[in-house]
Amino acid sequence: MKIKLTVLFLAAVCVPAYAFPAERAASVKRDPFVPLVGVSADVQVEGGAILSVSDVSLQGIIKGADGSYTAIINGEMMKEGYGTQNFRIKKISDNSVVMGIGEEDHEIQLYE
Repeated sequence: MKIKLTVLFLAAVCVPAYAFPAERAASVKRDPFVPLVGVSADVQVEGGAILSVSDVSLQGIIKGADGSYTAIINGEMMKEGYGTQNFRIKKISDNSVVMGIGEEDHEIQLYE
């Protein structure tokens, strides 16, 4: 009888850890802005400078409760008007960002 209770207790304690693998995997979450296939979200730009449209990786767009937009570009969160001497964020919409790089404006679409 004592052995049966010990086995039953061990089964009750050990089985739930293996029966719910999602709980074990919950500590390893993937970045929702990195696509599973296709487009690479890792853009390495020397010194972080955006010198051309090829240096830009639009990874996500967030719409705030107040209706304002924030774009995630090259891993950084940027709002309209943000910029440096090389580029400026001019407009952010639901699925694209218009940015001026040098003297030209470029519309960058969020990948689907």
